[in-house]
Amino acid sequence: MKKKPRVKLGRLFVVFNNRKHKAANKSYIFTYLEGKNTPAPYMFTDSQLKEARERAIKNSEDCLPLSKWWRLW
Repeated sequence: MKKKPRVKLGRLFVVFNNRKHKAANKSYIFTYLEGKNTPAPYMFTDSQLKEARERAIKNSEDCLPLSKWWRLW
């Protein structure tokens, strides 16, 4: 059995839809994001991520800055 990768908060992974309905997507973008009390799992389609990116570009004045440690990379 193939070992699944350990997921870190905020990292994106492509996961394949194992029991796919004929009209469903073949894959999704999976991540854990901070929830109210604990990290919560989320799945997005490619088009949802593209739409979110376009919204962030269009409304860049509303985006929060990256923390300083990330800019060092």
